[in-house]
Amino acid sequence: MLRAALRLSVTAALAGLAVTSTFAQSVISAKSGLIHYIEGDVNVDGTPVSDRLGNFSEIKKGGQMSTELGRAEVLLTPGIFLRASENTTVKMMENRLSDTRVELLSGEAMVESETPMKDNQVTILYKDYAVTVNKHGLYGFETNPAQLKVYSGEAQVSFNGGPLVTVHDGRLWHRVAVSTRTGAASLRRSMYVPYLTDPYEPKGEASKTPLYHYLGAALRRLKAMRRREPARD
Repeated sequence: MLRAALRLSVTAALAGLAVTSTFAQSVISAKSGLIHYIEGDVNVDGTPVSDRLGNFSEIKKGGQMSTELGRAEVLLTPGIFLRASENTTVKMMENRLSDTRVELLSGEAMVESETPMKDNQVTILYKDYAVTVNKHGLYGFETNPAQLKVYSGEAQVSFNGGPLVTVHDGRLWHRVAVSTRTGAASLRRSMYVPYLTDPYEPKGEASKTPLYHYLGAALRRLKAMRRREPARD
C-alpha cells in the first residue's frame, strides 16, 4: 500500500465544505439521503436543489444527485456524512439507516464518520466493489482513477461479494483488474524486501550502524579481493 493523498484541490474543496457546513442547520431524518448543505449547482433527478435556509431536499431510494459546478453534503446516517465534490454523481441504492448503500457513479467524494451508531451501516458502492465504513474516520473516494484513501479509521472492501479486505488509516487502495490466469499460471515472482516490525525510531548522528551494513561491506571487499587475484594455471 502506498501512503498518498487525494489531489490537493479536491481535498481543499471538500475540507472547505466541511467547515462551512458546520454552520448549516442541524437536522434529523428517519431515512438516509437528506441533503444537509449545498454550494453552487446541485440537482436531484434533474431538479435543482434549493439552498434556502430550512429547505432540505432528499435523495430518495433509486434517486441520483449530481453536483455539476457545485458541492453537496448528504446526511447518510446520524453522525455520518457524504461530501460530494464538483462533477460528481451518486445514486441512493438503499436509504434504510440500518443498511445505507450509496453508489458513486462518477467524480470524487469523502465520507466523514463522526459518531457512527452500532445498529447503522453505511456502504459505498463502485461497480463490483463495496466499501463499508462503520468506524469513526475520514474516507476519500475517486472514480478516475478508482481508489480509496483512508485518512483515519478503518474500511472493509469486498469485490463482487467476495472476502473482505480491511484498509486501515493512512493507506491507499487502488482498484485493479482481476487476473484471467488461475492455478500455477497465476504464480508470480516476488522480490525480497525488508519488513519493518519494530517501533519507528528515526536515525540521528548518534545512531548505531546496523549489523547488516557491516556484513554487506565485508562481502563487497571480499568480492573486490577475488577480482584482483591473478588467474591460476
